[in-house]
Amino acid sequence: MTVRQKLYPSSDEVSYLEWFRPNYTSVFIALNPFLRLAGGPPLSHGTWIPEEVTRTTKIIGSSSGVTWVEMAQLCEFDSIIHVNQALGKTWSQRLADKYASQNRTDLLLQHCKANSIYPPDEGCPSPLFELSTGMFLKALGHEVVTLGDGFGQSPERIAPDQLLDTEKVTEFGEIFTDDRSTG
Repeated sequence: MTVRQKLYPSSDEVSYLEWFRPNYTSVFIALNPFLRLAGGPPLSHGTWIPEEVTRTTKIIGSSSGVTWVEMAQLCEFDSIIHVNQALGKTWSQRLADKYASQNRTDLLLQHCKANSIYPPDEGCPSPLFELSTGMFLKALGHEVVTLGDGFGQSPERIAPDQLLDTEKVTEFGEIFTDDRSTG
């Protein structure tokens, strides 16, 4: 990993593909699902999803997931673009003010609280994303992958089966296969 290669571009005006060139020729964006857990601890703006929620939703599996389309419909947004805009002022608040909408952020958080829904944490996959990534890597025949944090540090080599372990939540920001076909 080069020094320039970071998890996110340096500003909102830089496209992901431009940022990750020449190391990659294409970029795929996977949207972390929202999580629903009735009776879970109350959503607290500006904090990470409680560990109890991540552990329990990984055990429950896909039925605890809420898609971005469902959130857009719940909030009566025209598009998932507005969900993304609303998320930009939740945890990291890194979205430039000219692109943000505090009204949409407030509406999204209001609906999340009322429906026991937790917005995706920034910088790490949700437990449901871990499960689907583990299944995807196994289907591709990968026996080992390298996980790292969002800054390309603390690499750890694991078998994709570890991502399928419902007893363990594996937080990572980056994942690479040995042949660099997935990363």
